[in-house]
Amino acid sequence: MVTYNQQNKMTTSNNSKTFQVAQNLLDSLNNIKTSYEQKMPQIDYKGIDKIQVDNVVVPSKQQIQQQATDSLSQYKTNTLNKIEQQYAVDKNAQIEKIKQAKNDYNLNVESVKNDTNKQLESLYAKNIKQGILNSTITQNTSKSLQDSKNSKLFNLENDYLAKLNSLELKKNLIEQQKNTALSNFDISYANKLNTQIKTLTSQYNQALKEMQDYQNSIDAQKAEIEADFEAKYGAEIKKLKQDMQRDMTYDTFIKLKDLTKAEAQEVINTTPQIKEYLGDWYSALNLWLKR
Repeated sequence: MVTYNQQNKMTTSNNSKTFQVAQNLLDSLNNIKTSYEQKMPQIDYKGIDKIQVDNVVVPSKQQIQQQATDSLSQYKTNTLNKIEQQYAVDKNAQIEKIKQAKNDYNLNVESVKNDTNKQLESLYAKNIKQGILNSTITQNTSKSLQDSKNSKLFNLENDYLAKLNSLELKKNLIEQQKNTALSNFDISYANKLNTQIKTLTSQYNQALKEMQDYQNSIDAQKAEIEADFEAKYGAEIKKLKQDMQRDMTYDTFIKLKDLTKAEAQEVINTTPQIKEYLGDWYSALNLWLKR
């Protein structure tokens, strides 16, 4: 039972008499309402086969795209790492070959220079003993050794540059192959992402359709039950409501009959449920107040 203070939240009147009448009236009307509700047939929806269905909300395009992106995140990371690692091995091997070629070149250059220096030192030492250090023979032999050294250094440099160029070309080719693999993956990933977005969108739309179809089925069953209920009990319920409003109206008259018009009006003003409870009979109450 809803109390006067809880249900109406009416402003407490300074007139204790009208306040008490209003409280008693509302309690009485609530009792009448409860009594008639117990008599009224109650509609039964137990025949509806209800199952637990989650409410489906289709995300926005941006949210679905984010979901698709998240679902492919690990695949994307793993594939990119695999491509990087695959070509990093070959590229690092070429870099090591380039370093080795440079070291070999430097060692060969140093070896040629050392050999030439040793030959020159031997030549000078020998010719000094023979007293022909400044002779034409010494000069010609020295020049021949220098020319041989320069020729060897020239050939070493040409060979080194040719090898370096070949190794650099291979390294650049590996880099190009990696970039091509990355570009191909970008295309493949974009297609996979679009497919995933379409799949998720289709799944959400299908789930939404199934939920709506199920709800439509429930609504149709409810409508059928309500129609049958109305056909069977509609007239009875209507009469009970009319009887209830009549009894409420009579009870209201009884409670207000000993009050002045002003006091009765105050009770009505501070008890808005009276209009709701009395329904069509409320106009009769207003006419009585204007008597």
